[in-house]
Amino acid sequence: NIATASLNGNTVTVKPGTTAGKVTITVTTEETINYTSKTATYEATVKNGSIDLRVTPYTGTYDGRQHNAVTVNVTPSDAKLEYSTNNGASYNTTMPIITNASSFTVIVRASKVGYKTESSTQTTKVNKSNGNLSLSSYSGTINYPNSTSFTVSGTGSISAWSSNTGVATVTVSGNTVTVKSVGAGSATITVKSASNTNYNEKTATYTVTVKNPTFTADSGVGYYADTDGDGTPDGIIFEDFSKADSGSWCYKGDYSINEVTDLKEYYISEIGYKGPFGTKDVLRAKSENGNNRFYVMALEDVDNNTYGYWDAQNKVNGVWIVPPKNEWAAFATKLGITKSNYTTYKLAANYWSSTREPDWTGSFGAWQIEFSEWTIDFLDKKNTYHVRLATTF
Repeated sequence: NIATASLNGNTVTVKPGTTAGKVTITVTTEETINYTSKTATYEATVKNGSIDLRVTPYTGTYDGRQHNAVTVNVTPSDAKLEYSTNNGASYNTTMPIITNASSFTVIVRASKVGYKTESSTQTTKVNKSNGNLSLSSYSGTINYPNSTSFTVSGTGSISAWSSNTGVATVTVSGNTVTVKSVGAGSATITVKSASNTNYNEKTATYTVTVKNPTFTADSGVGYYADTDGDGTPDGIIFEDFSKADSGSWCYKGDYSINEVTDLKEYYISEIGYKGPFGTKDVLRAKSENGNNRFYVMALEDVDNNTYGYWDAQNKVNGVWIVPPKNEWAAFATKLGITKSNYTTYKLAANYWSSTREPDWTGSFGAWQIEFSEWTIDFLDKKNTYHVRLATTF
């Protein structure tokens, strides 16, 4: 096990075995006619070979890829390499892999028969990468009490907060950040992508300006109206009760508007809405406190059908009613509707009003507005005309 010897002519060759130590080589000459046998010894000392083991740990920043935990150079090249990641409790020949940001100790052991086993302890490490965070928008202006939203793309879970909750509050749902107006002013919305296994946290800011555009114009006639506050205009304003007014659209087409006090406050909820009456701003009530200020005509007919008078009256819908003839007259006058342009506003030629002659409750007739003839007539209730509703808000 320590050494072997071989003879070739008068040369003895000693080769080391697999075990370090000392060994005696005995050389003997055979007895001959003239000489007796003779023995001599040679003492050989066998030492283990040396393994040159050089180990470099991987150190880097998370890049989404796998990396060998260490780089190994060994001489002799056929030495057996083994690895331990549990402080030497066990070894295997599979190279450890590091993928996510982390740090751990690797012991590399190199061995070969006849060589002294060598080992190296190294710490491999992947650092967290800088987090990423982008916003679909970085600033915005909203009118109280509206809200606005923007989307977020980040490497961690998203959170957000407002620098001034008296101006705006913020909520997060998935990757959508919603900013709700509270009062006029400016606020900074800070958005954070949280740190996680592989990324550091990252923040970005969104600047919001909140305006409280209380409606202060002398007249709201011609503005669109969002009567139910759902964000969609429902009608066109044709009377403003803040001032008394009267006029006439045609023969028997008179109207009179009485002044109303203690009115609600309104604000511009949308600028430049494109509807059947052109591009105009939209008004919405700030609260339900106060009296209604405006008379509003619906933007569309109740449907495409025509109806007799009594069937038309049954088309009322909550606060939306069939307007009386004087309101039809105000509508046509205030919005400048004539027989030459009524189709521009997607109006039909004829509509029922709700008005009958006060003393003729049982009569055959009722009033209708006839845009195509620029008149308001008293006609048979059996006639069929279109129906459009109106309301105040």
